[in-house]
Amino acid sequence: MAYKLTREMFIPKNSTEEKVEDANAVIYRYTATNGKPGAAMFGGRRTKPDNHYYYGTEEAREASIERYLDGQRANHEYKQAKRATKKNPNTLELDAILYTSWGYDQTNVDFYQVVDKPSAHFVVIRKIASETVPGDGNSVVARPNVFIDDEGRRVKANADNTVRISDGRGSAWEWDGQPKYETPAGFGH
Repeated sequence: MAYKLTREMFIPKNSTEEKVEDANAVIYRYTATNGKPGAAMFGGRRTKPDNHYYYGTEEAREASIERYLDGQRANHEYKQAKRATKKNPNTLELDAILYTSWGYDQTNVDFYQVVDKPSAHFVVIRKIASETVPGDGNSVVARPNVFIDDEGRRVKANADNTVRISDGRGSAWEWDGQPKYETPAGFGH
């Protein structure tokens, strides 16, 4: 049987608890056996403390707690805003072009075209061809309606019009029509 850590194991003895709802945090203040002020700070439902320190003075402890709470508040607000926007539909339209830039030793660019929009949160995309910009062997542009794959794939499109490409190429963003850098063919071989 595995040993399970609990938050209670990390709470200092003889500490006072302060729950800070707007930061989604709990602070435990105490005096250490060496007489120095200490604090253990937990965010969310975490078992282990984010911070657990002794301080030279009470003022230093309080300043550290305030910095921690400011960060927790900012993180909590960011997560709340992100959660709220997740419910917003994407604004992609049919024939919108998306691109992804990927690669390890070289940069590759793939383009996709929206061919269907079955719901407010999903689109169907198909991979399309690209061509090198004349006179610039390092940039490519999309070739709309020149499809490379036979079938489209249904993907979730976020409110910021990004989609996750499931074949290891990361995310695809809406293309602004500008040429995208790509490592020239045969580079490094």
